Amino acid sequence: MIAADVRKGVAAPGPLICELFEESRLATRLREWLGDRLPSGGDVQNVHIERCWPARDGAFRFQWSLPLGSGRRARFYGSPRNEAKHRRLAGAHSVMSRTHRRDAGAPPPGTLGCIDRGLAVRGRPYDLLIHSPDCDARLPQLAACLDPAAAGPLVRAVVSGPDGRRAPRLGRMQTRLLAFKPGRRAAILYSWRTARGTVRVIGKTHSGEAAAALTERHARVGGELERLSRGRIRIPRVIGEISAPKLLLFEYVGGREMGDVRLPTSEELDLIAETLATLHRLDPHGLPAFGAVDEVRVVQRWRDALKLARPDMHAAAAPLVGVVAELAPAAPGVACTVHRDFYGKQLLCDAAGVTLLDLDTLAGGRPEQDLGNILAHLHLNAVQTDAPARDAAAAFARLRTAYSRRRGPVDEAALRFFAVAALTRLGAVHALRTLTRRCSPVLWDVARRLAESPAPGGMAPARVSNGRRRASV
Repeated sequence: MIAADVRKGVAAPGPLICELFEESRLATRLREWLGDRLPSGGDVQNVHIERCWPARDGAFRFQWSLPLGSGRRARFYGSPRNEAKHRRLAGAHSVMSRTHRRDAGAPPPGTLGCIDRGLAVRGRPYDLLIHSPDCDARLPQLAACLDPAAAGPLVRAVVSGPDGRRAPRLGRMQTRLLAFKPGRRAAILYSWRTARGTVRVIGKTHSGEAAAALTERHARVGGELERLSRGRIRIPRVIGEISAPKLLLFEYVGGREMGDVRLPTSEELDLIAETLATLHRLDPHGLPAFGAVDEVRVVQRWRDALKLARPDMHAAAAPLVGVVAELAPAAPGVACTVHRDFYGKQLLCDAAGVTLLDLDTLAGGRPEQDLGNILAHLHLNAVQTDAPARDAAAAFARLRTAYSRRRGPVDEAALRFFAVAALTRLGAVHALRTLTRRCSPVLWDVARRLAESPAPGGMAPARVSNGRRRASV
Protein backbone atom coordinates (compact mmCIF):
# COMPACT_ATOMS: atom_id res chain seq x y z
CA MET A 1 0.00 0.00 0.00
CA ILE A 2 1.40 3.44 -0.94
CA ALA A 3 0.28 6.60 0.82
CA ALA A 4 0.82 9.90 -1.01
CA ASP A 5 2.53 12.66 0.98
CA VAL A 6 0.79 15.72 -0.51
CA ARG A 7 2.88 18.26 1.35
CA LYS A 8 6.21 17.00 0.02
CA GLY A 9 4.86 15.74 -3.27
CA VAL A 10 6.54 12.33 -2.87
CA ALA A 11 5.27 8.86 -2.28
CA ALA A 12 5.85 7.47 1.20
CA PRO A 13 5.40 3.84 2.28
CA GLY A 14 2.05 3.29 3.96
CA PRO A 15 1.15 0.70 6.60
CA LEU A 16 1.75 -2.90 5.61
CA ILE A 17 -0.87 -5.47 6.58
CA CYS A 18 1.90 -7.88 7.62
CA GLU A 19 2.45 -5.70 10.71
CA LEU A 20 -0.85 -7.01 12.08
CA PHE A 21 0.60 -10.54 12.05
CA GLU A 22 3.45 -9.53 14.37
CA GLU A 23 1.89 -9.86 17.82
CA SER A 24 4.07 -7.18 19.43
CA ARG A 25 3.07 -4.56 16.84
CA LEU A 26 -0.53 -5.74 16.97
CA ALA A 27 -0.55 -5.22 20.74
CA THR A 28 0.58 -1.62 20.27
CA ARG A 29 -2.18 -0.99 17.75
CA LEU A 30 -4.84 -2.56 19.98
CA ARG A 31 -3.91 -0.30 22.89
CA GLU A 32 -4.29 2.66 20.55
CA TRP A 33 -7.58 1.51 19.04
CA LEU A 34 -9.37 0.20 22.11
CA GLY A 35 -8.16 2.55 24.85
CA ASP A 36 -10.42 2.25 27.88
CA ARG A 37 -12.46 -0.42 26.09
CA LEU A 38 -9.76 -2.94 27.03
CA PRO A 39 -11.12 -5.25 29.75
CA SER A 40 -9.47 -5.09 33.15
CA GLY A 41 -6.93 -7.86 33.48
CA GLY A 42 -6.72 -8.21 29.72
CA ASP A 43 -3.10 -8.86 28.81
CA VAL A 44 -2.88 -7.16 25.44
CA GLN A 45 0.81 -8.05 25.17
CA ASN A 46 -0.24 -11.71 24.90
CA VAL A 47 -2.84 -11.17 22.19
CA HIS A 48 -3.47 -14.21 19.99
CA ILE A 49 -4.50 -14.31 16.36
CA GLU A 50 -6.89 -17.22 16.74
CA ARG A 51 -8.23 -17.29 13.22
CA CYS A 52 -7.74 -15.31 10.03
CA TRP A 53 -9.47 -15.36 6.66
CA PRO A 54 -8.36 -13.65 3.43
CA ALA A 55 -10.97 -11.28 2.02
CA ARG A 56 -11.14 -9.38 -1.26
CA ASP A 57 -8.46 -7.06 -2.60
CA GLY A 58 -5.75 -8.16 -0.20
CA ALA A 59 -7.81 -7.55 2.94
CA PHE A 60 -8.26 -9.91 5.91
CA ARG A 61 -10.78 -10.77 8.59
CA PHE A 62 -9.42 -11.51 12.06
CA GLN A 63 -10.42 -13.21 15.27
CA TRP A 64 -8.28 -12.03 18.18
CA SER A 65 -8.28 -12.93 21.84
CA LEU A 66 -6.80 -11.57 25.07
CA PRO A 67 -6.16 -13.61 28.24
CA LEU A 68 -8.24 -12.50 31.24
CA GLY A 69 -6.90 -14.96 33.80
CA SER A 70 -8.41 -18.18 35.17
CA GLY A 71 -8.33 -19.66 31.68
CA ARG A 72 -10.76 -17.10 30.23
CA ARG A 73 -10.18 -15.15 27.03
CA ALA A 74 -11.94 -12.11 25.57
CA ARG A 75 -12.56 -12.44 21.83
CA PHE A 76 -13.12 -9.66 19.31
CA TYR A 77 -12.78 -9.20 15.58
CA GLY A 78 -11.40 -7.14 12.74
CA SER A 79 -13.12 -6.80 9.36
CA PRO A 80 -12.47 -4.79 6.18
CA ARG A 81 -14.24 -1.49 6.60
CA ASN A 82 -16.97 -0.80 4.04
CA GLU A 83 -17.69 2.84 4.69
CA ALA A 84 -20.92 3.10 2.73
CA LYS A 85 -22.43 0.02 4.32
CA HIS A 86 -21.12 0.92 7.76
CA ARG A 87 -22.70 4.38 7.53
CA ARG A 88 -26.05 2.82 6.68
CA LEU A 89 -25.76 0.47 9.64
CA ALA A 90 -24.35 3.00 12.11
CA GLY A 91 -27.86 4.03 13.14
CA ALA A 92 -28.82 0.40 13.79
CA HIS A 93 -25.69 -0.11 15.88
CA SER A 94 -26.46 3.03 17.87
CA VAL A 95 -30.01 1.84 18.54
CA MET A 96 -28.72 -1.54 19.68
CA SER A 97 -26.19 0.12 21.97
CA ARG A 98 -28.94 2.25 23.53
CA THR A 99 -31.06 -0.90 23.97
CA HIS A 100 -28.25 -2.61 25.85
CA ARG A 101 -27.81 0.45 28.05
CA ARG A 102 -31.51 0.56 28.84
CA ASP A 103 -31.94 -3.18 29.47
CA ALA A 104 -28.67 -4.22 30.98
CA GLY A 105 -26.85 -1.03 31.88
CA ALA A 106 -23.83 0.34 30.04
CA PRO A 107 -20.72 -1.70 30.78
CA PRO A 108 -18.15 0.53 32.46
CA PRO A 109 -14.67 0.83 30.96
CA GLY A 110 -12.40 -2.04 31.88
CA THR A 111 -15.07 -4.78 31.90
CA LEU A 112 -15.38 -7.69 29.49
CA GLY A 113 -18.78 -6.34 28.37
CA CYS A 114 -17.19 -3.32 26.76
CA ILE A 115 -15.33 -5.53 24.29
CA ASP A 116 -17.70 -8.46 23.63
CA ARG A 117 -20.66 -6.24 22.63
CA GLY A 118 -21.27 -2.73 21.40
CA LEU A 119 -17.71 -2.41 20.07
CA ALA A 120 -17.21 -0.73 16.69
CA VAL A 121 -14.08 1.40 16.30
CA ARG A 122 -11.97 2.21 13.28
CA GLY A 123 -8.54 0.62 13.04
CA ARG A 124 -6.42 3.43 11.60
CA PRO A 125 -4.41 3.61 9.41
CA TYR A 126 -5.63 0.21 8.20
CA ASP A 127 -8.97 -0.05 6.49
CA LEU A 128 -10.37 -2.10 9.38
CA LEU A 129 -13.38 -2.06 11.66
CA ILE A 130 -12.56 -3.45 15.12
CA HIS A 131 -15.81 -4.86 16.41
CA SER A 132 -17.71 -7.25 18.63
CA PRO A 133 -19.96 -9.83 16.92
CA ASP A 134 -23.12 -7.76 17.43
CA CYS A 135 -21.58 -4.90 15.43
CA ASP A 136 -20.70 -6.86 12.29
CA ALA A 137 -21.66 -4.56 9.42
CA ARG A 138 -22.35 -7.47 7.05
CA LEU A 139 -24.43 -9.45 9.56
CA PRO A 140 -26.72 -6.76 10.97
CA GLN A 141 -29.21 -9.34 12.28
CA LEU A 142 -26.62 -10.85 14.61
CA ALA A 143 -27.19 -8.20 17.28
CA ALA A 144 -30.83 -9.19 17.62
CA CYS A 145 -29.98 -12.91 17.39
CA LEU A 146 -27.63 -12.59 20.37
CA ASP A 147 -30.09 -10.57 22.45
CA PRO A 148 -32.23 -12.94 24.61
CA ALA A 149 -34.96 -10.31 24.94
CA ALA A 150 -35.26 -9.92 21.17
CA ALA A 151 -34.65 -13.49 19.99
CA GLY A 152 -36.10 -15.43 22.92
CA PRO A 153 -39.83 -15.12 22.17
CA LEU A 154 -39.27 -15.84 18.46
CA VAL A 155 -37.15 -18.93 19.12
CA ARG A 156 -39.60 -20.32 21.69
CA ALA A 157 -42.50 -19.76 19.32
CA VAL A 158 -40.84 -21.86 16.61
CA VAL A 159 -39.79 -24.62 19.01
CA SER A 160 -43.02 -24.81 21.04
CA GLY A 161 -45.60 -23.70 18.48
CA PRO A 162 -47.91 -20.65 18.60
CA ASP A 163 -48.25 -20.86 22.39
CA GLY A 164 -44.51 -21.10 22.92
CA ARG A 165 -44.18 -17.44 23.88
CA ARG A 166 -46.65 -17.91 26.72
CA ALA A 167 -45.36 -21.32 27.86
CA PRO A 168 -44.16 -21.29 31.47
CA ARG A 169 -40.42 -21.30 31.89
CA LEU A 170 -38.25 -21.49 34.95
CA GLY A 171 -35.30 -19.41 33.80
CA ARG A 172 -34.31 -16.68 31.40
CA MET A 173 -33.14 -17.71 27.96
CA GLN A 174 -29.37 -17.89 27.60
CA THR A 175 -27.52 -17.24 24.34
CA ARG A 176 -23.96 -18.29 23.53
CA LEU A 177 -22.04 -17.68 20.34
CA LEU A 178 -20.68 -21.05 19.21
CA ALA A 179 -19.06 -20.12 15.92
CA PHE A 180 -18.56 -16.86 14.07
CA LYS A 181 -16.90 -15.95 10.79
CA PRO A 182 -16.98 -12.14 10.46
CA GLY A 183 -19.13 -10.96 7.61
CA ARG A 184 -20.25 -14.47 6.69
CA ARG A 185 -22.07 -16.57 9.27
CA ALA A 186 -22.67 -17.31 12.93
CA ALA A 187 -24.01 -20.19 15.03
CA ILE A 188 -25.72 -19.51 18.38
CA LEU A 189 -26.81 -21.84 21.16
CA TYR A 190 -30.17 -20.96 22.74
CA SER A 191 -31.09 -22.64 26.00
CA TRP A 192 -33.81 -22.20 28.60
CA ARG A 193 -35.29 -24.21 31.43
CA THR A 194 -38.82 -25.56 31.52
CA ALA A 195 -40.69 -27.86 33.88
CA ARG A 196 -39.59 -30.78 31.68
CA GLY A 197 -35.91 -29.88 31.67
CA THR A 198 -33.51 -27.71 29.70
CA VAL A 199 -34.33 -26.97 26.05
CA ARG A 200 -31.43 -26.35 23.67
CA VAL A 201 -31.60 -25.17 20.07
CA ILE A 202 -28.91 -24.12 17.57
CA GLY A 203 -29.53 -21.03 15.44
CA LYS A 204 -27.58 -20.27 12.25
CA THR A 205 -27.68 -16.96 10.40
CA HIS A 206 -28.40 -17.04 6.68
CA SER A 207 -28.74 -14.66 3.77
CA GLY A 208 -32.45 -15.16 3.16
CA GLU A 209 -32.47 -16.76 -0.27
CA ALA A 210 -30.35 -19.66 1.02
CA ALA A 211 -32.78 -20.75 3.74
CA ALA A 212 -35.13 -22.80 1.54
CA ALA A 213 -32.25 -24.51 -0.29
CA LEU A 214 -30.44 -25.33 2.97
CA THR A 215 -33.62 -26.72 4.52
CA GLU A 216 -34.30 -28.91 1.50
CA ARG A 217 -30.68 -30.09 1.43
CA HIS A 218 -30.76 -31.12 5.08
CA ALA A 219 -33.99 -33.03 4.61
CA ARG A 220 -32.74 -34.88 1.52
CA VAL A 221 -29.21 -35.61 2.72
CA GLY A 222 -30.35 -36.50 6.22
CA GLY A 223 -32.97 -38.94 4.94
CA GLU A 224 -30.53 -40.64 2.58
CA LEU A 225 -27.78 -40.95 5.19
CA GLU A 226 -30.13 -42.49 7.72
CA ARG A 227 -31.54 -44.90 5.12
CA LEU A 228 -28.15 -46.05 3.83
CA SER A 229 -26.65 -46.40 7.31
CA ARG A 230 -29.80 -47.83 8.93
CA GLY A 231 -29.94 -44.93 11.33
CA ARG A 232 -26.29 -44.98 12.41
CA ILE A 233 -25.39 -41.71 10.62
CA ARG A 234 -27.52 -38.63 11.18
CA ILE A 235 -27.43 -34.87 10.68
CA PRO A 236 -29.09 -32.15 12.81
CA ARG A 237 -32.76 -31.72 11.90
CA VAL A 238 -34.05 -28.30 10.80
CA ILE A 239 -36.73 -27.14 13.25
CA GLY A 240 -37.85 -23.97 11.52
CA GLU A 241 -36.98 -20.52 10.24
CA ILE A 242 -37.27 -17.02 11.67
CA SER A 243 -37.51 -14.58 8.77
CA ALA A 244 -36.62 -11.49 10.81
CA PRO A 245 -33.90 -11.80 11.96
CA LYS A 246 -32.76 -14.26 9.29
CA LEU A 247 -32.16 -17.36 11.36
CA LEU A 248 -32.48 -21.11 10.79
CA LEU A 249 -33.09 -23.25 13.88
CA PHE A 250 -31.63 -26.75 14.21
CA GLU A 251 -32.05 -29.41 16.85
CA TYR A 252 -29.28 -29.55 19.43
CA VAL A 253 -27.29 -32.78 19.15
CA GLY A 254 -25.16 -33.98 22.03
CA GLY A 255 -22.30 -36.43 21.91
CA ARG A 256 -18.55 -36.64 22.09
CA GLU A 257 -16.66 -34.52 19.62
CA MET A 258 -14.11 -36.52 17.68
CA GLY A 259 -11.95 -33.54 16.85
CA ASP A 260 -9.45 -32.63 19.51
CA VAL A 261 -5.77 -32.39 18.65
CA ARG A 262 -4.92 -36.05 19.26
CA LEU A 263 -4.87 -38.67 16.53
CA PRO A 264 -8.13 -40.67 16.36
CA THR A 265 -8.34 -44.15 17.84
CA SER A 266 -8.78 -47.21 15.61
CA GLU A 267 -12.49 -47.30 16.40
CA GLU A 268 -12.84 -43.61 15.56
CA LEU A 269 -11.00 -44.07 12.27
CA ASP A 270 -13.45 -46.82 11.32
CA LEU A 271 -16.38 -44.52 12.13
CA ILE A 272 -14.88 -41.72 10.06
CA ALA A 273 -14.39 -44.11 7.13
CA GLU A 274 -17.95 -45.44 7.40
CA THR A 275 -19.42 -41.94 7.51
CA LEU A 276 -17.39 -40.73 4.56
CA ALA A 277 -18.09 -43.82 2.45
CA THR A 278 -21.82 -43.43 3.11
CA LEU A 279 -21.80 -39.72 2.26
CA HIS A 280 -20.01 -40.47 -1.01
CA ARG A 281 -22.83 -42.79 -2.05
CA LEU A 282 -25.25 -39.84 -2.25
CA ASP A 283 -26.23 -38.44 -5.63
CA PRO A 284 -24.71 -34.92 -6.02
CA HIS A 285 -27.64 -33.70 -8.12
CA GLY A 286 -28.42 -30.07 -7.36
CA LEU A 287 -25.16 -29.39 -5.54
CA PRO A 288 -22.55 -26.95 -6.87
CA ALA A 289 -19.60 -28.60 -8.60
CA PHE A 290 -16.17 -28.30 -7.01
CA GLY A 291 -13.27 -29.88 -8.87
CA ALA A 292 -9.51 -29.78 -9.29
CA VAL A 293 -9.52 -26.33 -10.91
CA ASP A 294 -11.42 -24.92 -7.95
CA GLU A 295 -9.01 -26.60 -5.52
CA VAL A 296 -6.02 -25.01 -7.26
CA ARG A 297 -7.66 -21.59 -7.05
CA VAL A 298 -8.22 -21.98 -3.32
CA VAL A 299 -4.57 -22.90 -2.77
CA GLN A 300 -3.46 -19.96 -4.93
CA ARG A 301 -5.64 -17.63 -2.88
CA TRP A 302 -3.97 -18.76 0.35
CA ARG A 303 -0.53 -18.38 -1.28
CA ASP A 304 -1.38 -14.77 -2.18
CA ALA A 305 -2.65 -14.15 1.35
CA LEU A 306 0.56 -15.55 2.80
CA LYS A 307 2.66 -13.26 0.62
CA LEU A 308 0.90 -10.22 2.11
CA ALA A 309 0.58 -11.41 5.69
CA ARG A 310 3.70 -13.52 6.31
CA PRO A 311 6.27 -12.82 3.58
CA ASP A 312 8.85 -14.58 5.76
CA MET A 313 6.91 -17.87 5.38
CA HIS A 314 5.70 -17.34 1.83
CA ALA A 315 8.93 -18.57 0.21
CA ALA A 316 8.52 -22.02 1.75
CA ALA A 317 4.95 -22.45 0.51
CA ALA A 318 4.98 -20.75 -2.90
CA PRO A 319 6.76 -23.55 -4.84
CA LEU A 320 4.20 -26.06 -3.59
CA VAL A 321 1.40 -24.16 -5.33
CA GLY A 322 3.05 -24.84 -8.67
CA VAL A 323 3.39 -28.49 -7.72
CA VAL A 324 -0.31 -28.63 -6.87
CA ALA A 325 -1.20 -27.23 -10.29
CA GLU A 326 1.03 -29.80 -12.02
CA LEU A 327 -0.53 -32.68 -10.09
CA ALA A 328 -4.12 -31.70 -10.92
CA PRO A 329 -5.88 -34.62 -12.65
CA ALA A 330 -6.95 -33.86 -16.21
CA ALA A 331 -10.11 -35.97 -16.08
CA PRO A 332 -12.93 -34.82 -13.81
CA GLY A 333 -13.52 -38.32 -12.38
CA VAL A 334 -16.74 -39.81 -11.09
CA ALA A 335 -18.71 -37.19 -9.20
CA CYS A 336 -20.20 -37.88 -5.79
CA THR A 337 -21.39 -35.81 -2.85
CA VAL A 338 -18.37 -34.42 -0.99
CA HIS A 339 -18.24 -32.51 2.29
CA ARG A 340 -15.21 -30.36 1.34
CA ASP A 341 -14.31 -29.68 5.00
CA PHE A 342 -14.38 -33.21 6.35
CA TYR A 343 -12.26 -34.18 9.36
CA GLY A 344 -12.82 -35.57 12.84
CA LYS A 345 -14.24 -32.39 14.35
CA GLN A 346 -17.24 -32.59 12.03
CA LEU A 347 -18.50 -35.71 13.81
CA LEU A 348 -20.28 -36.16 17.15
CA CYS A 349 -20.37 -39.70 18.55
CA ASP A 350 -22.83 -41.35 20.93
CA ALA A 351 -24.10 -44.85 21.62
CA ALA A 352 -26.51 -44.70 18.66
CA GLY A 353 -23.94 -43.70 16.04
CA VAL A 354 -22.52 -40.46 14.66
CA THR A 355 -23.89 -37.04 13.70
CA LEU A 356 -22.34 -35.24 10.72
CA LEU A 357 -22.10 -31.45 11.10
CA ASP A 358 -21.70 -28.39 8.86
CA LEU A 359 -23.29 -29.28 5.54
CA ASP A 360 -22.96 -25.73 4.16
CA THR A 361 -19.97 -26.77 2.03
CA LEU A 362 -21.51 -29.84 0.35
CA ALA A 363 -20.67 -30.07 -3.34
CA GLY A 364 -20.34 -32.46 -6.22
CA GLY A 365 -16.73 -33.59 -6.55
CA ARG A 366 -14.28 -36.46 -6.29
CA PRO A 367 -14.12 -38.65 -3.18
CA GLU A 368 -10.36 -38.16 -2.98
CA GLN A 369 -10.95 -34.53 -1.99
CA ASP A 370 -12.38 -35.50 1.40
CA LEU A 371 -9.74 -38.21 1.85
CA GLY A 372 -6.94 -35.76 1.11
CA ASN A 373 -8.37 -33.31 3.62
CA ILE A 374 -8.46 -36.02 6.30
CA LEU A 375 -4.85 -36.98 5.56
CA ALA A 376 -3.77 -33.35 6.03
CA HIS A 377 -5.61 -33.05 9.35
CA LEU A 378 -4.10 -36.30 10.64
CA HIS A 379 -0.64 -34.88 10.02
CA LEU A 380 -1.71 -31.67 11.76
CA ASN A 381 -2.84 -33.76 14.74
CA ALA A 382 0.54 -35.47 14.79
CA VAL A 383 2.46 -32.18 14.80
CA GLN A 384 0.26 -30.70 17.53
CA THR A 385 0.86 -33.69 19.80
CA ASP A 386 4.55 -34.15 18.85
CA ALA A 387 3.78 -37.58 17.39
CA PRO A 388 5.96 -38.87 14.54
CA ALA A 389 4.68 -38.53 10.98
CA ARG A 390 4.56 -42.32 10.67
CA ASP A 391 1.73 -42.36 13.23
CA ALA A 392 -0.34 -40.09 10.99
CA ALA A 393 0.57 -42.28 7.99
CA ALA A 394 -0.51 -45.42 9.84
CA ALA A 395 -3.79 -43.79 10.91
CA PHE A 396 -4.59 -42.80 7.34
CA ALA A 397 -3.67 -46.24 6.03
CA ARG A 398 -6.18 -47.83 8.41
CA LEU A 399 -8.85 -45.27 7.49
CA ARG A 400 -8.25 -45.78 3.79
CA THR A 401 -8.48 -49.57 4.11
CA ALA A 402 -11.78 -49.28 5.97
CA TYR A 403 -13.05 -46.81 3.35
CA SER A 404 -12.00 -48.99 0.40
CA ARG A 405 -13.82 -52.00 1.84
CA ARG A 406 -17.03 -50.00 1.46
CA ARG A 407 -16.35 -47.94 -1.66
CA GLY A 408 -13.69 -49.77 -3.62
CA PRO A 409 -10.21 -48.59 -4.71
CA VAL A 410 -9.18 -44.94 -4.65
CA ASP A 411 -7.58 -43.14 -7.60
CA GLU A 412 -3.90 -42.73 -6.60
CA ALA A 413 -3.19 -39.67 -8.76
CA ALA A 414 -6.28 -37.82 -7.59
CA LEU A 415 -5.55 -38.66 -3.95
CA ARG A 416 -1.97 -37.42 -4.29
CA PHE A 417 -3.22 -34.13 -5.79
CA PHE A 418 -5.88 -33.45 -3.17
CA ALA A 419 -3.59 -34.48 -0.30
CA VAL A 420 -0.78 -32.16 -1.41
CA ALA A 421 -3.28 -29.36 -1.99
CA ALA A 422 -4.85 -29.83 1.45
CA LEU A 423 -1.46 -29.91 3.21
CA THR A 424 -0.35 -26.76 1.37
CA ARG A 425 -3.57 -24.93 2.19
CA LEU A 426 -3.70 -26.10 5.81
CA GLY A 427 -0.13 -24.97 6.32
CA ALA A 428 -1.02 -21.50 5.04
CA VAL A 429 -4.13 -21.35 7.25
CA HIS A 430 -2.12 -22.10 10.39
CA ALA A 431 0.77 -19.84 9.40
CA LEU A 432 -1.61 -16.94 10.14
CA ARG A 433 -2.47 -18.19 13.66
CA THR A 434 -0.42 -17.53 16.76
CA LEU A 435 -0.46 -20.90 18.50
CA THR A 436 -0.23 -23.27 15.52
CA ARG A 437 2.17 -21.32 13.30
CA ARG A 438 4.89 -23.81 14.18
CA CYS A 439 2.93 -26.57 12.40
CA SER A 440 3.14 -24.99 8.95
CA PRO A 441 6.72 -25.89 7.95
CA VAL A 442 6.10 -29.50 8.95
CA LEU A 443 2.88 -29.71 6.90
CA TRP A 444 4.63 -28.24 3.88
CA ASP A 445 7.48 -30.70 4.28
CA VAL A 446 4.98 -33.58 4.30
CA ALA A 447 3.37 -32.10 1.16
CA ARG A 448 6.74 -32.02 -0.62
CA ARG A 449 7.49 -35.62 0.32
CA LEU A 450 4.06 -36.78 -0.84
CA ALA A 451 4.49 -34.97 -4.14
CA GLU A 452 8.00 -36.35 -4.80
CA SER A 453 7.72 -39.91 -3.52
CA PRO A 454 6.75 -42.60 -6.05
CA ALA A 455 4.79 -44.33 -3.24
CA PRO A 456 3.76 -41.47 -0.94
CA GLY A 457 3.85 -42.44 2.73
CA GLY A 458 0.50 -42.68 4.39
CA MET A 459 -1.45 -42.76 1.13
CA ALA A 460 -1.24 -46.47 0.44
CA PRO A 461 -3.73 -48.78 2.14
CA ALA A 462 -2.58 -50.96 4.98
CA ARG A 463 -1.08 -54.33 4.02
CA VAL A 464 -1.50 -57.51 6.01
CA SER A 465 1.56 -59.74 6.44
CA ASN A 466 1.93 -62.65 8.84
CA GLY A 467 -1.32 -61.66 10.48
CA ARG A 468 -0.09 -58.14 11.23
CA ARG A 469 -1.29 -54.91 9.67
CA ARG A 470 1.39 -52.69 8.17
CA ALA A 471 1.20 -49.18 6.78
CA SER A 472 3.26 -47.70 3.99
CA VAL A 473 5.54 -45.03 5.44
